[in-house]
Amino acid sequence: MLSDNGRPIPQYRGARFFKCDLQMQTPFDGGHWVGEKHESAEAAAEAYIRRCYQEELEVIALTEHNFVSKSYIPVFQQKAKELSKEFGYELVIFPGFEFTANVGKGIHVLAIFEPGSDLDHIDHILTECGVPIPRQTGSGQHQPSTKSLTEIISVVQAATEKGGKRGLIILPHIQSNSGIFDGEKTADWLQQKEFTNPELLAVEVPKSPSRMSNAFQTLLSNSDACHPDWKRTRAVCCVMSSDAKALVANEKTQNAIGSKYTWIKMSTPSIEALRQAFLDHDSRVRRSDECPGRPELAHSHPHLDKVRVTGAKFLADDEVYFSQNLTTLIGGRGTGKSTLIEYLRLALQQQAALEADTKSQLYLDFQNVRDTLSLPGSLVEVTYDKGTDFKSQKIDLSVTSGVAKGIDPAFGDLNTFLPVKIYSRGQIEAIANDPQKQASIIDDLIISPLEALRNEERDIVRRLKDLNESLRQEPEILAAKSKLVAEVSNLTAQINAIREKSGDLENWSKWNAEKQVLATMYQAADDYLDFLSRTNSDSRFAPAQTLDGDFPSAQHAEISAAMDVVKKEIGEVILRGKETLAKLGKSEKQIAWQTEFDKVEEENRKATADLLSRGIDFKLYADLQRSRDAAHLQLEQQSLRLSEIAANRKVFGDEYREKLLNVWERQFALRSAMATRLNDQVTKTKVGTPTVESEITKHGDYRDFFEAMAPYHRNRRVVSQADWEAILKAAFNLGLKDQISPIDILEQWIASRDWVPDSFPAGDVQPKKLASLAEWFTETDLNDLRTHRIADSVTVSLNRRDDGKRVGDLIGRKLSAGQKATTVLSLLLAEGTCPIIIDQPEDDLDNEFVFEQLVPMLRSIKEKRQIIVATHNANVPVNGDAELIIPLEVRDSRGSQKIIDKELTVGALDRHPVQQAVELILEGSSEAFRRRREKYGV
Repeated sequence: MLSDNGRPIPQYRGARFFKCDLQMQTPFDGGHWVGEKHESAEAAAEAYIRRCYQEELEVIALTEHNFVSKSYIPVFQQKAKELSKEFGYELVIFPGFEFTANVGKGIHVLAIFEPGSDLDHIDHILTECGVPIPRQTGSGQHQPSTKSLTEIISVVQAATEKGGKRGLIILPHIQSNSGIFDGEKTADWLQQKEFTNPELLAVEVPKSPSRMSNAFQTLLSNSDACHPDWKRTRAVCCVMSSDAKALVANEKTQNAIGSKYTWIKMSTPSIEALRQAFLDHDSRVRRSDECPGRPELAHSHPHLDKVRVTGAKFLADDEVYFSQNLTTLIGGRGTGKSTLIEYLRLALQQQAALEADTKSQLYLDFQNVRDTLSLPGSLVEVTYDKGTDFKSQKIDLSVTSGVAKGIDPAFGDLNTFLPVKIYSRGQIEAIANDPQKQASIIDDLIISPLEALRNEERDIVRRLKDLNESLRQEPEILAAKSKLVAEVSNLTAQINAIREKSGDLENWSKWNAEKQVLATMYQAADDYLDFLSRTNSDSRFAPAQTLDGDFPSAQHAEISAAMDVVKKEIGEVILRGKETLAKLGKSEKQIAWQTEFDKVEEENRKATADLLSRGIDFKLYADLQRSRDAAHLQLEQQSLRLSEIAANRKVFGDEYREKLLNVWERQFALRSAMATRLNDQVTKTKVGTPTVESEITKHGDYRDFFEAMAPYHRNRRVVSQADWEAILKAAFNLGLKDQISPIDILEQWIASRDWVPDSFPAGDVQPKKLASLAEWFTETDLNDLRTHRIADSVTVSLNRRDDGKRVGDLIGRKLSAGQKATTVLSLLLAEGTCPIIIDQPEDDLDNEFVFEQLVPMLRSIKEKRQIIVATHNANVPVNGDAELIIPLEVRDSRGSQKIIDKELTVGALDRHPVQQAVELILEGSSEAFRRRREKYGV
């Protein structure tokens, strides 16, 4: 919305701050000007106006004593126009005059009039104010007025034919010798009478009231501590002006152009705009000693710049600009207020809250709005300004033919990068009736630090679940270990039975081993002789090569004969070897050994038969030993695993207490701190307490606990629903009281099988039901439940504005629908800097609640965050002091920005067309409003 020079772009028609100096002398009043001299009136005017531009003043009031500069004002106006091209804007000049009223020994009065007013008419008003002609005495002194301040105000601030005011009165330098509070010159009763005049709207002060004495702060703030005799209908507006007497400060005066000024919020500078600013100065006036720079530049919050709609079914092609502060959309039903808001929701992709329940009326209504963009080529474009913290980075979003276009993926999640809150009346009602939605409001305000804690929580829970999973294996391991112990016992018994026959069996083993060795030796010798026999039989002498000749042939015959002899002799040796083996096998020693072996073998047969009769196979003795050794090894492994599980059980308990409970405590502390901050931010009762008070109870959400426990209610015939709920409620309440987990309470009750704990609700539930619970809940079940965080509960209470007493809270039934809506709106508006868009929040509220609760909230936060409200209630734009009012009407069957007498009615309330639209739409016309006032007698 702001251009590079800090001023709004031309398309913005709402109110914004103007840098104003409403009391300035000029070089043409020789009695007061002590600054630079110039050769000509034109040169003096140019230097004067140039200096105003250099100080970036946007509005000035030329208030020479007794209107002495009347003839030069056109010169100033012409120079302002000429220099506007150089400086990029045109300085607004209010003509006026300063004179002395007939109050005591005389107080000074400023009167300022509409820019461009007829100067002769203004001079005539000076005469009406009791200043005679000639305006100066023969000695050059300015003539005083013969009229009182009350009379002067009635003259200057008289109504015009169009309903506005002729001009405005400001009492300047009220603490100087010529001011209203100069006790040496003015009687106390006269000061009091003039000051408490409700038609006196503004006074000029040398510094902001906050920098004055306590007495002046009390008087000018019109606080409850103000003396009743000095109490005004409303606090007077305090402005600061330079009372310039030189272009720049010099040794004669510090009252130079730009030395003091006031920021005044207006849509277009006018008498009506100033009047409304003086009436609502808390919202519209900032003084230079407290706010030297342009106030808008201090607004770092993100905001929506504009929305452009093209080709929609029910909204005309149009471009709508928004204020950084409070924008209100007004219009009769069917003019497109809600449609425009839902277009914003669609473009900003904020429909997730509605899509969570696709059967709800809220979602169906949203779908209907989306359908209005189904025409080919329909387009919604939204410009989002991220604020000065991001160098006013602007992001454009669009919806084409009903389909929203996202942002560059490099920016990440759209809802995180471009935060905005959009609430319809239905959503506000849903929040009012859902404690978890109320809690989510606080969580959304602490989302970054809370998400960091949630990530930490997730890591801890994942670790605990892994540990708990190992505990879940313990019964299986114990069962397997029990089987192994039995198996080892059985194997040991078999081995021991075999060992009872150990003497016979060991002797048999020895003889059997010898038999095996002897058989192996004989077999080896026999195999060797067979090998030699085969080799000798297959071998014959055959030279590799034969040669012709007598000598080689003779040699071959001789060698062949020799080899035949060798082969024969080897055959004979092999035969003798076999004969020797046969003799050895039939020797006396062999026969004696065999006889003894047969005896041992018979004894072994008898022993083996005895073991077999007992089911023990001697041949498996070695296998039994191996099986027992393997079983022992498995038992050692199982014991080790059980030791690990025991260690994991301890680790689970330690990490649950030291880590998980700690991170939950920090989450609670974070929420509690935000609740305290919300309590500080909301509007206050007359006794200084919050009108809406939030309180966090750690793990206080019973519904969340109940839903987590539901899967464990395994048999409703054994434990009825009523008994189940009574048990859970008792455990939950006791846990809250003792600040421990209700799961720990349940575990204590389940463990007490032989006695009934005093804390158990025995009056409501038979204690024998605990036996069923003991069957339903294993140790690991209870541990799983421990890792589920029972949500913190939020109690949001509404307190009476007059005495601070509690009316009720959102959970109970004491609050009406309107009171609930007020309470929710307080939460939604109290904290945060992102834009918030609310559709008709007052539908459930009566006018008193709107004025007493909603309006103060809007006023208190609109400079901290952008608020866009669609409303039917005049209190919102008027008493909320909306910077921008956008009236809508149906024209050519489509919603459009309203036009009256061919003039667009968009702007702040200080524009006459906007006033007309507000009266027509929200009051039923000015005539209807006048008649109501007559009936009220006000």
